[in-house]
Amino acid sequence: MIYMVLQPGAKIPTPQTLSEAPLEEPSGAKASSKTGEDTSVTVQDESFNPAPCQECYCGPKRNPTTKLNIITCTPVVCNTSCSEGFEYQTTTDECCGTCVQKSCIFTTSKDQTVKILEVNSTFVPPGDNCVQYKCEKINGQIVIKETRTTCPPFNPLDCIPGTETADASGCCKICKPKSVCKVDSKRTIIKVNNCISAEPVNVTSCVGHCRSSSMYSAAANMMMHHCECCHEATISMKQVQLTCADGSKVQHSYTHVENCRCRQEGCAASTTTKPQRRRRR
Repeated sequence: MIYMVLQPGAKIPTPQTLSEAPLEEPSGAKASSKTGEDTSVTVQDESFNPAPCQECYCGPKRNPTTKLNIITCTPVVCNTSCSEGFEYQTTTDECCGTCVQKSCIFTTSKDQTVKILEVNSTFVPPGDNCVQYKCEKINGQIVIKETRTTCPPFNPLDCIPGTETADASGCCKICKPKSVCKVDSKRTIIKVNNCISAEPVNVTSCVGHCRSSSMYSAAANMMMHHCECCHEATISMKQVQLTCADGSKVQHSYTHVENCRCRQEGCAASTTTKPQRRRRR
């Protein structure tokens, strides 16, 4: 038989977890009012054995037979409300569950907007196609990855008019290039067999891009390839004096490109499979 001395309305301790044993006697079993007057009452319930996850109180009503206050118990009410991006999950040994993060919560770098993204989903900010956010789960942790694309140099003067567009991602500008083949010059120190030029000389080369195409020919029933490369058109020989490690001096001849042009070249062998013809039935 359990005897408890409590004030009416006082909370009676109960097991806080499902695995916790029922309580035999509540702590703080006796309490007094602020005025020092003992207003506590005795409650008695032979069948009282508080189950886990319940809230029990010493009620104001009395048992008409025993004249003792009646204990009232109600199930614990859990707060299952979670912030966006979180999900309420229960456990096997706790009365109430917890909010567990299920999505990425991040702030965009451009306009500082807070976004919520599900795992394995991607987000591209409007008006900023060069940035992509992806939510991933790595080793049990939910992380956001930001990928920023850097576009190659783009000069519209190198494009065939009317062909400017954006790439598949919408980030970088692309176009069909003109045939541009020109001389490029760089100041370079020439070294040959432990001999070196006293100062940099202009070393020229051909740079640019020329037209190439692949087009289907009905007559040949195959793809026809046209390839052009940027080559030197006119060259001359230049002389430069080199100083060797032993102090001697030698003259060295090198090729100087005067001008360049696009020249047709043989294309690499095609690996395109010919389409199979189907017979009509």
